[in-house]
Amino acid sequence: MAEVVFYPHNKSINVKEGTTILEAARSAGVIIESPCNGAGTCGKCKVRLEREFLQNVLAKGKHCLLEEEEKLGYVLACEAQITGDIKVDLSENKQNTTLKILSKGQSFDIA
Repeated sequence: MAEVVFYPHNKSINVKEGTTILEAARSAGVIIESPCNGAGTCGKCKVRLEREFLQNVLAKGKHCLLEEEEKLGYVLACEAQITGDIKVDLSENKQNTTLKILSKGQSFDIA
């Protein structure tokens, strides 16, 4: 088991090794934007790890980050498999904390 801590939320969860960061976040109730639902095609689930924790993830996949982003510790949450304890920095993650669902709209009677 590996411990994953999400900052600035200060939420932590223990997960099996091989779990992706996105799966861990969902289990912990932390929202990470992922319009492709973890398919690795949109790049929106980019998160940052401190250098000391990069060795504790296996980051591979179809969607490539810029070399500069990789050097800064960014990985795609949907593709980065956890292999040890990590701390995930979500302070730059633009997530919707208040989501609205359309409940009313224009409708027409069809006769």
